[in-house]
Amino acid sequence: NDLTDARFNQIFPGRERGGFVETPIDQIWFGLAQDNVAALESGATLQEIQFDEGSLSQQLGGNLNPSEGQVYILNMGAGQLMRLNLQAPPDTTRLSFYVPVPTDDLQNLLADAQQTTWAGELPQSGYYEIVVVSTASSPIAYQLTVGVDNVQNDIINKPAAPEKNN
Repeated sequence: NDLTDARFNQIFPGRERGGFVETPIDQIWFGLAQDNVAALESGATLQEIQFDEGSLSQQLGGNLNPSEGQVYILNMGAGQLMRLNLQAPPDTTRLSFYVPVPTDDLQNLLADAQQTTWAGELPQSGYYEIVVVSTASSPIAYQLTVGVDNVQNDIINKPAAPEKNN
């Protein structure tokens, strides 16, 4: 939803959608969502982070046009320590960090946050999702550093990576 909300808010600043296709504007949101799903499935906006042997961090980045975003996934174990650091021009991005299995008590670690750093112990094992979205009015460059204190490449019961159709 982060990618769709960003695009929707750029097209319709200050408007909120009502619900499940209750109004024509909701239909536009769902059309944008379909476009974002296609971009994720093609790999255009989705990248899996894997740490090289002996590496404890990775730097990723690129350029984002207004209302565009990038999704990163990485398979981590419960109890691992992790750090995120997003570098971009001030007040131009939103950062989200989602847990593998959202619950009523814990749906995310960050959601649509202006905050550009996060550090802590991961509460679950599985694929975490990091989303970087541009709120800028012109293209921006960004760099995301993901660091861990104890890389585990052989996580027990490692789930299969989400399929990419490209």
